[in-house]
Amino acid sequence: MTQPATGTPPSANLRPDRPLPGILLMAAAMGVLSLMDAVVKGLVTGGAQVPQILAVRGWVILAALVLWLPRMGGAEVLRTRRPWAITGRTLVACAAPGLFFLSLRDLPLAEATAITFGSVFMVAALSAPLLKEHVGPHRWAAIAVGFLGVLWVTRPGTAAFQPAALLALGAGLCFALMSVSSRWLGGTEPTFRLVFYFNLGTALVYSVMAPFVWQPLSAGELAAIGLVAALALFGHLAVTRAFVIAPVGAVAPMEYTSLVWAALFGYLGFGTLPGVHVIVGSAVIVASGLFLVHRERVARRRGKG
Repeated sequence: MTQPATGTPPSANLRPDRPLPGILLMAAAMGVLSLMDAVVKGLVTGGAQVPQILAVRGWVILAALVLWLPRMGGAEVLRTRRPWAITGRTLVACAAPGLFFLSLRDLPLAEATAITFGSVFMVAALSAPLLKEHVGPHRWAAIAVGFLGVLWVTRPGTAAFQPAALLALGAGLCFALMSVSSRWLGGTEPTFRLVFYFNLGTALVYSVMAPFVWQPLSAGELAAIGLVAALALFGHLAVTRAFVIAPVGAVAPMEYTSLVWAALFGYLGFGTLPGVHVIVGSAVIVASGLFLVHRERVARRRGKG
């Protein structure tokens, strides 16, 4: 699942000068991560269990990170003075992909993606009480409208409501808490350390859970999980690189292309097209999210929210 950008990444204070390559790279990264979600949906609807998928994926990505570790400064880069904060963030972060992948058993890909994008507004809302950031009236209005878009997609209280939507909402909340904690820890913890411990935690937590739900995996399913790991690693590296080479305001809106990618892969892979309620709700979510990006840029220029 793509994790929507909800604030300035650690690299965003570098001087960006290549907006077009950054925009194209972000759009490609969203396509890769949406393809990963489509592969996972195929696996879970085929009977594979989410804990075993995430356990195998976690160890594959962790192996790649260990190989990359010497280039990042060796074991010293993993040393932290805030182990409990890192542990708490890791446990919350581990829940996010698990809940999202579970929702894919019953929800169309585009619908699950749209619902989880509610994390954009959750982060903006949580930044006020948790990070003591000033959120002005314009952004509060965008948050409210964005949540209305999420409600339009989920349609609670109607016969069309799917309980699996609660899983996608839970995933969005976990992504939001993950993003807020990244802001909180970003001053002392480098990105590689956070990524490493997230994948280590994912591998360990789901390895403990996997034996209780383990289903025999065919060679094709194992290959598909390996593909999921490769797509996840490439996608997240591409997202990071896009933020390094281009302005945040230019590349962050491109994350919403994942809604288009999800609709495309949902149709190609599963023959599903988003309903009118998903299209309308997604449009509201995108418009509100883009307005939040705009207001954040304005706030940076003025030095307030």
